[in-house]
Formats: sequence, structure tokens, C-alpha cells
Amino acid sequence: MHEILVTLNGRPGIIGCLLLTRDGMTVASQWGEGRDADRGSAFVASILVALLGVADAAGSGEVVELAVSGTEGRVLVVAAGDAWLVALTERHLELDQGRLELVSAAASLKRRLTIQR
Repeated sequence: MHEILVTLNGRPGIIGCLLLTRDGMTVASQWGEGRDADRGSAFVASILVALLGVADAAGSGEVVELAVSGTEGRVLVVAAGDAWLVALTERHLELDQGRLELVSAAASLKRRLTIQR
């Protein structure tokens, strides 16, 4: 898992990434210098809990992706089986490019998580 995060983190425009369980525990991290991965996981998990509740109430099905854009960058979240893959990106990274990188890495992580059960 670690090598997938290292590779993802080495892509242009990606500042940091982490894998967290559905209940917000950090599994693996390449979150970046000076950033607290556990704190990042907790924030993302709290957003996802709220979003999952809204999606359930609206009957919109399972949440598989989330993108939050800010003035300095984005937080991209993609489902990876029983976990979530989260990436911090620079503001200039094209959303589609970052999404494709994340979806590919999430598929690899999902396969690994399924095998390790």
C-alpha cells in the first residue's frame, strides 16, 4: 500500500495522500511535511459521515467520490473498497487529471485490501 501512496504523491500537482478506514482511522500516509495525517483523516471522515447521511436520505446511492475546491487547492476523495483514498492537490491541477490518478490508485489499493483479508 505504501508504495502506491508514494507513487501517487510523486505525481505533479499532488501534495499529499492518505488511506483511511470508513471510520476515519489512518491506514497509510504520505500526507507531506508538516501535516498531521490523523487530523486530516478525522476531518475527511467527519465530512464523509455527513455526506453519506445526506446521500442516504436523498436515496442517491453509494458515495464513491468527493472533490472539495479551495482557493489554494483541492481535497479529492475516492472510495477504495472498505477504505477511502484522499489526496491534497495544488490549485492548478486539472480536476480530471487528479481524479484519474486517484481512481487508478484506489483500484490498486482496493485489490490489495481485498487480497489481505
